[in-house]
Amino acid sequence: MTPQQLVLGRVQYWVDDWKNFSSFGYSIQWEYPSFEAREELAFEILSCWAHLRRFDPATLDDELVKTINTLVEKDSDLLCKSVLYGRFPYTDRACLKNFVAEVEKHDESWDYPMSDLEYWEAAKGVRDYWNLLDNWSLVAYAIKKLVLYQWGEVVGKLLADEGKSLVEDVEKASNFVIDRPDVLLHAACGADSMYAAYREDLHAFDEELAETTLKHFALVELHEEQQRT
Repeated sequence: MTPQQLVLGRVQYWVDDWKNFSSFGYSIQWEYPSFEAREELAFEILSCWAHLRRFDPATLDDELVKTINTLVEKDSDLLCKSVLYGRFPYTDRACLKNFVAEVEKHDESWDYPMSDLEYWEAAKGVRDYWNLLDNWSLVAYAIKKLVLYQWGEVVGKLLADEGKSLVEDVEKASNFVIDRPDVLLHAACGADSMYAAYREDLHAFDEELAETTLKHFALVELHEEQQRT
């Protein structure tokens, strides 16, 4: 399965669910706890939408791209507010805020002897941290691109500040990985395959989106350097 197919598969999975949830008013989620799932859906939709923009359109399914583009254009405000109000666990906002400390602590586990199972779990933990950071990077980009600079008086200072705080947390975590790619080296193979599939003119197409892949470049470069030695 190609990197494009992996992302498109996520799009197909999440879009229909979002349509069902977005047919209700946003405030209903505060009355019915089951509607908190919308926060996770919004996260996935924004992440997928931004991720698809990293690829050459010629390598994607036109209909699926059109579907998610139309959905995001229509519901951008609701999507972004859902993420910023989010209380969902598996995309834990606190983990992003404490990303540097958590990754450094996890990196210390390699200093001790491990069984095969412990090694597998530690390596999986690295990949999970990488995926969490990249997805949050994409979501933060989407929020900036779609609504953040248009909010201000419309939605109030509190929500706009939360958006800016998210962007700052992503930048801090990403800069850490750019400076210390060794801490996520076990995620290099997946990052490499994705990075190789991205459009060659990404910097010219969207400089802010291209900046979300600087951590990919740092990780891939270190991986290739270690393979040569």
